[in-house]
Amino acid sequence: MPHVRVAGSEVIVWGTPEDYAKANDLQQIAKSGWHHTRWDWRRLVQSSDDKLHFLVQFIRYNNEDKAMVSYESLYILAKKNNRWGVQARSSFVGIAIPGAAF
Repeated sequence: MPHVRVAGSEVIVWGTPEDYAKANDLQQIAKSGWHHTRWDWRRLVQSSDDKLHFLVQFIRYNNEDKAMVSYESLYILAKKNNRWGVQARSSFVGIAIPGAAF
């Protein structure tokens, strides 16, 4: 299932999970100080049998578990071939790390 990311003025489409993984420069991510992310909240706002829209907020943390930044986003999950996956997401995050899909 393709994955679409709308952030800032950019729209990026990855055709496969492998394409998504290749788009991420893990060394750049490590240099940024970003270690992990946690959901702050998730709210289901629309649903059907094969598609869900969630408004979410997530927080990025450093390796000392201190919050760095918080963002709200819209996540679209779709069911294809009897499997659920995140098909698209849109936020005002922008491109946090050059060379990364985050």
